[in-house]
Amino acid sequence: MKNITEQQQRALEELRAKSKNVVARWNEERGVAGVLEGDLLPWDRVKDADNIIKAFLESAGVLVGPLDAEGAYHVLEVKRSKGKGSSFYRAKVYQVAEKLPVYGATLLVFADEKRGVFRAQSSFFRDIKVTGERRLTEENLRRMLAEKLLADPRGKKFEEEWRSQQNVDPWAKEHFPMISRPKLYLYPVKEGFHPAFHLWANQPMEWTGVDGEPRSAVGGVELMVDAATGEILWQEPLREGQYTDTTGDGLSTLEDGSGNYWTRSLLVVQDGGGAFLMRNRTQTPAIITHDAGGSASGLVNKLKNDTDVSEDADAHWDSTTTSGAATARQASTQPEVDGHFNAAQAYGFYHNLIGWDGFDDGNWGDHCPVRVVAHIGMDANAYFDKYSEWDTGLNANKYYGYIAFYDGLADSGGNVTYDFMAGDPVIFAHEYQHAITFFGAAKSTGEPGHIYGGASSGKWTGTIREGLSDSIACLRTGLWTNPPAWPVGARRSGEPFRRIEYPRSTLTYDGDWYCDHYDDIDSTKDKYFHSTLLSHVAFLVGQGGVHQRVGRSPELIPVKGIGTERTAHIFLYALTQFFDTLPITVGSPILIEAAQLLLDAARDVGGSELSCEFVTMRRALYAVGLYPYDASYVKQTYGAEACMLPWIWDVRFSQPYVGLPATYWQSPDLFVNNGAGIAYDANIGEENNLFARVRNVGDEDMTNVTVRFYFAPAGTNLPASIAGWHPCKDLGGTDCVLTIAALAAGGVNIANPNSPPADQAVRWYLDPTYVTPEVDHFCVRAVVSSAAPNNTNNCPNEVQSNVQHVMPDELDKITIGFNVHNWGKEPIPADIRVEHTLGEGVRVVFAGKTPLRKLILKPKSKVSLEWKLALPPKAPARMEPPYNGRVSAKLSGAFTGTFEGELSEARVIGVMPALVTKKPSVKLEGALSGTVKRGAVSGALHGKFKGSFDLRLGKLAGTVVGGLSLPGQAFEPQIKIRVEGALEPLRAIHFTQLINGKATGGITVRIKPPKLRSAVRDEEPRGQKKAAPKKAASKKAAPKKAASKKTAPKKAASKKAAPKKTASKKTAKPKKRSKK
Repeated sequence: MKNITEQQQRALEELRAKSKNVVARWNEERGVAGVLEGDLLPWDRVKDADNIIKAFLESAGVLVGPLDAEGAYHVLEVKRSKGKGSSFYRAKVYQVAEKLPVYGATLLVFADEKRGVFRAQSSFFRDIKVTGERRLTEENLRRMLAEKLLADPRGKKFEEEWRSQQNVDPWAKEHFPMISRPKLYLYPVKEGFHPAFHLWANQPMEWTGVDGEPRSAVGGVELMVDAATGEILWQEPLREGQYTDTTGDGLSTLEDGSGNYWTRSLLVVQDGGGAFLMRNRTQTPAIITHDAGGSASGLVNKLKNDTDVSEDADAHWDSTTTSGAATARQASTQPEVDGHFNAAQAYGFYHNLIGWDGFDDGNWGDHCPVRVVAHIGMDANAYFDKYSEWDTGLNANKYYGYIAFYDGLADSGGNVTYDFMAGDPVIFAHEYQHAITFFGAAKSTGEPGHIYGGASSGKWTGTIREGLSDSIACLRTGLWTNPPAWPVGARRSGEPFRRIEYPRSTLTYDGDWYCDHYDDIDSTKDKYFHSTLLSHVAFLVGQGGVHQRVGRSPELIPVKGIGTERTAHIFLYALTQFFDTLPITVGSPILIEAAQLLLDAARDVGGSELSCEFVTMRRALYAVGLYPYDASYVKQTYGAEACMLPWIWDVRFSQPYVGLPATYWQSPDLFVNNGAGIAYDANIGEENNLFARVRNVGDEDMTNVTVRFYFAPAGTNLPASIAGWHPCKDLGGTDCVLTIAALAAGGVNIANPNSPPADQAVRWYLDPTYVTPEVDHFCVRAVVSSAAPNNTNNCPNEVQSNVQHVMPDELDKITIGFNVHNWGKEPIPADIRVEHTLGEGVRVVFAGKTPLRKLILKPKSKVSLEWKLALPPKAPARMEPPYNGRVSAKLSGAFTGTFEGELSEARVIGVMPALVTKKPSVKLEGALSGTVKRGAVSGALHGKFKGSFDLRLGKLAGTVVGGLSLPGQAFEPQIKIRVEGALEPLRAIHFTQLINGKATGGITVRIKPPKLRSAVRDEEPRGQKKAAPKKAASKKAAPKKAASKKTAPKKAASKKAAPKKTASKKTAKPKKRSKK
């Protein structure tokens, strides 16, 4: 060691005296230890992760940096490793001098709680002497580079072409030729350090192709410019090899709401011959999209040789087709566009959420590229596959993965039923996750693919893989059917493969149902049947929903979601941190092991077992029977847990399946009942019977349940934390508090909400002093707590509903007033989405003076809004669509009994003939879900209804085909039952406030249906043409003419039909583009 000071020498000797295993590799140029290894500092001196850098520099700072190293750094990150085995921290800092970062000066310190600090790597400078002052401004720099560019004969033309491109960064356009914002560093020069600008810019450049020959061009370069002298210290072309990074675009499989294909922006390259290729090299690893030409034959060799990359002449991949013919579909570039675009979106999702890059995160040497393959044939399918090559550097097999997509399916008539699978957001995300799962959990030998195979567990590891793929795909997209329906997904007709939000539904491809409880696993069924055990947990935890389990106690378990991104984090944390140790030889109990590791991940992500992440995951796992178990896989008791159904918005994806009303911003468990059944209206200046239906979803009895009630003037954004909530009080001024002394396991305090026990009501006096002209609604909130020792709910447990107190019978006199709030620190637009089911011709009109689109909510403010109804000129003569609503009916046929539930997704498919009924009736189709009863036995029914609906009397008749669940009996997936009863269409308005596109709360207002006017005999249902009257038949019919023996021959059909036009890659006429 030559370039070492006496102080550094003493510090190194003292360190070695304390620990005999210290190794130091000295950096003579910079005068510091480039590497220090050994027992450098015990953990009791570090104390916590955030103190790693400070504690280490206090102890050994002179060895790795300047003598005053403790004040010469800036912390970039302290990150827990993603390595296997015992975890460690990696702290990263950069050197600072004269308030500027020093270019290339980084310190890494590694530590864990057992060893303390065990390694340090430094590229700091011990001595920094600044010998130049900054004289160059950013504008001077821009002008200098512009002059240099325009001095080149190609410079002016380059600028014109560059400025004409689409998607140019506005900042770069204003500051041309600079591409990136300059950043100021201290940079080492011969005599010391100068301030210097680092940036990317368009400049004349020299570069070398893959053939080794020099080339000259104008393009992007990375450069360092001395800010003291103006000298260009160094310059390197951004271009590598024969490719130039650039941008392109293309037309998607999917359409916007106007019927135009989405235009996808693409990151591509241009080769030396001018062709554009789908290679996205803007991150590591690269994303490469291939065109297999209609077959997967020889595909792996093509990938290994890096051939058949999707190519276009002008960087606009805009060939489209709606044909079902294989040749036409192979000619379309839509799946290549979608594959390339979706891969970039997926890369960003994993990178931002857990810091995982590409398929393998570079955990096995260099990253394997993200390869996407389109056009492998005709099928409604896709897959992930992998291959390996021997890597001499690793002295082991190097694994590679790719995801491949078919071109969809067409029916016998050539109509597309499933469009390009690469364009479906759920299908694509599902396959991408397969790659993450393969590389995310390693075998004991260190190779990827732990959750694959296993002598007795191949089916069950497959269950985990498919469950993870559906989980992450649906959490990423917020779509809960695989695949979703057109135009959001590739399913143009028919039913999805699986319904993640309600696996037991038989409204699926081929009428299959899927497992939603561990006790229902079936060794004869495949991995897909069981995969919904995990994906339904992801739905419950992330989106929120109601799990129905007929024959088990309780039958309904509501789960309020914690958010899709948070849940995806938990699932991926479990995969990449914990799943290496899953016992793959135990058979189906591997699912119990996976569930426990998911719960461990929820605890770590949430921070404790008191967090909502942990509590919510625990309830969801319990709902599907995967928790709790002991080490021998014997089921244990869960405990007691009190909760209520939240407002329907929070469980809206479950609503069509379990028979709940579609009243988004009201809870079925928090309501007023003043003697006329469940209601959401309260009387001013009177005591109202306010009820909270509390459920013990646990398997143990519980005691001492308390419900406290609060109210606030109705608003669309009323978090529990605000000061605007007031305790509900009775007429005497006493707070409304419901005390439930005992609640049985699986029980509720109110069995029938239409006739609730009087002792379960609190008497809420609606004080007139709280009523204002601007607001005619209130929000009520119930907070549930319990002092029972076996209560396992530690997450905030509260429910909201809104109630109305003024509602005239005459629709034209109705006004609706409520508040919208902004509790944030920045102004936001008053973004209110209005949906209603009041019938055709009715409009909900904003009555404010300022147009709603121009209304801005100031920080920490509220604004009162008023709405009115605009009605058609005449009252309707019959009920108008939509026809979703409450159904009460008698059942006969394969099951005899009664039904109470909901008709959802109702649509008119025709008009009943006059010979069948003299009443105005329509043919109706929809999903029917609810509770069936036969004596003391109750169960659940969900299926597809087809029948007739009387538009004046509300009578419903028809059949339902679907799944019937009865306690103690096997599930019947395809039962046919006759339905006769009444349908009451829901008439309501939903106001939802959106902030940054996300719903934050809302108001639901139920409207009393208008009286129907007298029927008009010849009036047809809305939307149907009036039939022409038939002529009366003559009493004396004209004799029929005898048929001529010689009839004119029909023209023979041409044997050679005109061929359908197929889309050429460059001649197909594209639809209008819709930017996204």
